[in-house]
Amino acid sequence: MALLANLMLAFGVRRFSPAKFGKQIEAAANSSAPAMRSEAMNCYKAIFRWMGQAGVDPLITPLKQA
Repeated sequence: MALLANLMLAFGVRRFSPAKFGKQIEAAANSSAPAMRSEAMNCYKAIFRWMGQAGVDPLITPLKQA
């Protein structure tokens, strides 16, 4: 997951679409492993930097409540 966030930061979301990896990021965010959840949050942060709230909302709405 760290690689995914780094790729988005390096190349932007236009060349590297996060929508293709939405299910994998969601699975990592819902994981019981703290490291996986942390990396998923890093991906969401990278998407937010490039696309803003409108880009993150479709990806975070299916997440379980904490």
